[in-house]
Order: sequence, then C-alpha cells, then structure tokens
Amino acid sequence: MAVLVVLLVAVVVLGRLFGEPPRILEDEMAAGFADHTLLGAISGVSNAPDGLAETVEALETDSIGGLTNESPFGWKLIGEDGGRLFVATYFLWDSGGWRLIPRASAWGRACRSYDLGEHPVSAEPIVCPPGAPENPRS
Repeated sequence: MAVLVVLLVAVVVLGRLFGEPPRILEDEMAAGFADHTLLGAISGVSNAPDGLAETVEALETDSIGGLTNESPFGWKLIGEDGGRLFVATYFLWDSGGWRLIPRASAWGRACRSYDLGEHPVSAEPIVCPPGAPENPRS
C-alpha cells in the first residue's frame, strides 16, 4: 500500500513539473464560452431591428454585447448563410506558473452555428471547417 501511495505522489509531482493540461480542456473552455457567454451576447444584439447585420458587424469589429475579443477568450466569424452565423471560439491556456520545462501557450477552439432566425437564438456545435483559424489572431 505504501508503494502505491509513493508512486501516486511521484506521478503528481512529475505532472506538476513537466505536465500540461490535455488539449481537450482548452477546447472545452472554448465550447463553454461559445454555448453560454457568446450565445448570450449574440442573442442580445440579434434582437435589434436589423439584428443579422448588427450581429455580423459586432462580431467583425471585436466587440459584442459588452464582450471584447481579448484573451483568454476570443472569436472569429468564419461564415454566414442566411440567418445562420458560423463562428469559431477560442480559449487561451497560459501556464503562467513556473515549469521545469517551459511550455508555450496553447489555444483551444470550438466552432458553432448560431441560428438567428430562432427565438431565442440557438447554438449548434459543428466541426470546424478547413481554413478556420487556429486562433483569433491569425
């Protein structure tokens, strides 16, 4: 039993020194932002008289419903089809703390289709299309 405890402690310590979170965590943070925070902002703007045009403009100018397109979260409008907007959302994981082996920051990404024709606006997960930027700065 003592060997098992020592082994577990060693794994945790080595994980802290060398480790990094799996990329899936970054993608999940981006998805949570897409499904909650950005969805709420899009819903608020899309209720305007010319909601689609105002929403597109807000997404492209990096400020929508009080949100700004800044780290750790971000977005990029990647397409439009009628009343649907296709958006890539991002989350920047930055280790911040000290690591024995430094690690570069990593972006998580999730893509959504927002249907502005529905009330309330709905978000549907989609596979990020080829050519969708890996981060909001590219």
